[in-house]
Amino acid sequence: MPREHGPAARRIPASKAPDIFGKINSDIRALNSSILILSQKLKYIVRNEKILGRNILVLNKKLRDSEMGGGGHGSGLSSEELASLRGEIANLSNIVSKQSEAISELQIGVQQIKDTFAKAEDVQEMKYVVDTIKPLEFVTRKDVMQLVGEEHEKKSKAKK
Repeated sequence: MPREHGPAARRIPASKAPDIFGKINSDIRALNSSILILSQKLKYIVRNEKILGRNILVLNKKLRDSEMGGGGHGSGLSSEELASLRGEIANLSNIVSKQSEAISELQIGVQQIKDTFAKAEDVQEMKYVVDTIKPLEFVTRKDVMQLVGEEHEKKSKAKK
């Protein structure tokens, strides 16, 4: 339906549009900050996972060396120390698994945020279009017909 524009149209305050866009911009800034924080946390988790992975490799190497080095030689580890190393390796493996799951969840969350929310450039483009078109100053055909009908009724009553 074509929209009419003119002085007879009902006016909605145009000041609401900047307020809405201001709120949207502040929401985007807040979401952007949240995404940056999540990215930093993700980097720390990845770094910790790499460190734990290296620790597991070192402990596995020590374990293999001690098992190969011989049980009774001076450089070998006692069975208690081997059991302790095995427990520590199992614990570290468990921690690495949990961190891998956490990384996956964070990556999914960040991707959902990227897919769900508009980018600042998109909002700026929408703001430009709204500021150019000023849809709050438009009136529907139904509104015009109603206004014309009211004016016609007033004129009819004035003539009587």
